[in-house]
Amino acid sequence: MSQENVELVRRCVSSWIRRDLDPEEFWAEDIEWHAAPEEPDARGPVLRGRQSVYETVTDWFEQFGPSDIEVDEFLDCGNGVLVCARIRLEGTEAWLPGFHLYTVAEGKVRSVRVFLRRDQALEAAGLEE
Repeated sequence: MSQENVELVRRCVSSWIRRDLDPEEFWAEDIEWHAAPEEPDARGPVLRGRQSVYETVTDWFEQFGPSDIEVDEFLDCGNGVLVCARIRLEGTEAWLPGFHLYTVAEGKVRSVRVFLRRDQALEAAGLEE
């Protein structure tokens, strides 16, 4: 099952990067999106519900403007997948790391936890460095 989860998350992330994500295809209706511990967000640290998550995350990307996103690896964590990626905003040279821990159940993404540090993400995923 975990290889199926990796493939599901890989397709989900690829469609997100292409900007043609269909949230109903990949996300559970009651998905939860947990912001990184360091991120101040007026909407709260946890977003709930497919439509709310989609609208909020889409708004974030629109605020960032054009960007390049590269995925470095997809790590199998049993019922979850850790996506290690980086983003570079248009007009900048620096790549910013980002780590998203996807939990998958019944063929849908149930939750996404965001981390800005690899060590935090690995610990949350139950993986060792």
